[in-house]
Amino acid sequence: MDGKTLIYIKEPCAAEDADGRFLLSAFPVSADDLPPEFRGLGHHPLNFGFDAYGAIFDGKCVMLRTLPDYPIAWIETGQWVEDGGDLWSASADMEGSRLDAYRQAYETARAHEPIAESGFDVYLDGDTLIYIKEPCAAADTDGRFLLSAFPVSPDDLPPEFRGLGHHPLNFGFDAYGAIFDGKCVMLRTLPDYPIAWIETGQWIEDGGDLWSASADMEGSRLDAYRQAHETARASEPIAESGFDVYLNGDTLIYVKEPCAAADTDGRFLLSAFPVSADDLPPEFRGLGHHPLNFGFDAYGAIFDGKCVIMRTLPDYPIAAIETGQWVPGGDRLWTNRIPIGE
Repeated sequence: MDGKTLIYIKEPCAAEDADGRFLLSAFPVSADDLPPEFRGLGHHPLNFGFDAYGAIFDGKCVMLRTLPDYPIAWIETGQWVEDGGDLWSASADMEGSRLDAYRQAYETARAHEPIAESGFDVYLDGDTLIYIKEPCAAADTDGRFLLSAFPVSPDDLPPEFRGLGHHPLNFGFDAYGAIFDGKCVMLRTLPDYPIAWIETGQWIEDGGDLWSASADMEGSRLDAYRQAHETARASEPIAESGFDVYLNGDTLIYVKEPCAAADTDGRFLLSAFPVSADDLPPEFRGLGHHPLNFGFDAYGAIFDGKCVIMRTLPDYPIAAIETGQWVPGGDRLWTNRIPIGE
């Protein structure tokens, strides 16, 4: 072989083991080596299907995938199936420099102030988020890390995310993180367009959100909430309760005034009931609705004695929503079921 070709092998192996998409990203030693269209992404996406790069013989599955012709620090790879998510993921050093990159990112981050502090401290270096937790062990990296980028202009979003209102960039630790010297460090490159703010956190199955945080990126997050307040108050609410609730396009705007931090305690409950249950993600079809519960810190802002929350609804026809507020150990503070459409 030429020293630039990855060889994937599984044995024993059958056709169903090759289902879905194989994920592959090459991270260069120098980002300048990337094709221009991928420099903002920070890596070279090389995802592929088995039929184009693989063969099955003698009970074995073998794939060959040639890497780009520039120095590569590390790769991240895995397999994904629709309705099933990631089947597996892995990363590998190519130049012996992956860990060096994470050590350097740690030093760079700790020389500055974090843009968010929660379960992990979050720093911004150019267009790369650096997550740090110390002391830290493997158990602290369980679950999924949630990341959404909210653009200054929704027109910058990829078409498939414009209805959502943000760019979902959720990820697993194994693909984007490293543990060394009792520290956990993750690097996640943001999209290559102006971003107003990010929302991030960590979620584990059966445990829910471990932590969540948000951070301004362009100094415009608060401006966005001020504008949302003005937009909302220029129309009639679709519900009035603990918070007044407005609908602007596919975004719910919650407003309470006067309001203080104590009024945002607990969890905000939100469920979207679709016109057709077939539109629900597969994992929620048995439930009959899309659970979108959230904390204020990730989706809200307090200014001028007002509390404002923005929460984008799923991009499918919605018949009704149920929303409210609940404090652990107590009753629901308020709740509403609101017809949206048919």
